[in-house]
Amino acid sequence: MAKSFRIAGDNKFYVSASSNKSNPKQLSQFSHIRLLFNNLTPVLQATLTDRTNKKNYASMHEELGFNVLSWRFEEPISSFLISIQGKADIYGVCVDGDYGVAVDNIPMRGAGGTQFTRMNDSLLALVYQSIDVGMIILQYGGNAVPSLSNTKSVDSYVNRLIEQIHFLKKVYPYAPIIFVGPSDMATSVNGKYMTYRMLPYLVESLKTEIPVAGAAFWNMYEVMGGENSMIAWVRKGWAGSDYVHFTPKGAHSIGEVLVETISDMYDFYQLRKNTDSLYFEEVWNELKKEMT
Repeated sequence: MAKSFRIAGDNKFYVSASSNKSNPKQLSQFSHIRLLFNNLTPVLQATLTDRTNKKNYASMHEELGFNVLSWRFEEPISSFLISIQGKADIYGVCVDGDYGVAVDNIPMRGAGGTQFTRMNDSLLALVYQSIDVGMIILQYGGNAVPSLSNTKSVDSYVNRLIEQIHFLKKVYPYAPIIFVGPSDMATSVNGKYMTYRMLPYLVESLKTEIPVAGAAFWNMYEVMGGENSMIAWVRKGWAGSDYVHFTPKGAHSIGEVLVETISDMYDFYQLRKNTDSLYFEEVWNELKKEMT
């Protein structure tokens, strides 16, 4: 999350699954918990209390520097308390299951996506390696759009985003990167809502430059319908009255399309890997015709 919290002495924090009944079961329980921290004293004592089954699991760590404490449970739990005695910088807590793909959605409110190059590269590499990051998905651009006034400001912003991709690829070259571009966003001009003036140019610039930097680009703006599509999304109830943010229904809809796209591209990758090159070219050309 680009943040850390320093603790000293006795500290406790509590984690509980959401009580929202519409959540899938796999999001309401967890069986693998990891505490990511930088130990600043010779000994750090941590006790995890399973509040579901009223059991305690103590763990002691005696190494300075970046470390991970891990707890696994045969039966999934839905809430726990971690008590820590010592001095450390806490970087995060992972709550996962025993199998499948774990997706961590990390909100960075108000961020433009240019903060990664200000991070400690060696520490970031250790964190990514310790939790076995398999893919990095970046979604930025929307927060910058209102302040982009001309092509020069867009070009400068895109260049800074490209620097972030180069940085992440250098820090952790093992994970492919997908960059999700900004959605359509509308603002009132003479009493009429329309797409921000520099947004189409920003999207085209990202579409050109992101693949050159070695990352995949997913064009959310185009998926929504392009220029002024946000107005239709607001009418459907898929976006809010600010003509910028999605409603939960809209976020779910665009999320489903992204997941389907990744799945389709994986199938396409398997086809390319296992198919004669000439036949593959035929299939690929037909697919391109359908897409255009």
